[in-house]
Amino acid sequence: MATLSDVQAGQRVLDISTGIGEPAVTVAKLVGTDGSVVATDQSPGMLAIARR
Repeated sequence: MATLSDVQAGQRVLDISTGIGEPAVTVAKLVGTDGSVVATDQSPGMLAIARR
């Protein structure tokens, strides 16, 4: 996702269907402290794992 979307430092990213959160963590490293990532998933179980 991050490579295909050309995510860059300082951007804001919405990760829909993050699953266990790996995509959001990867993107957070790319956007850095000046950017932000909001992640969501339909599955409460997946969100519980992602929050860890």
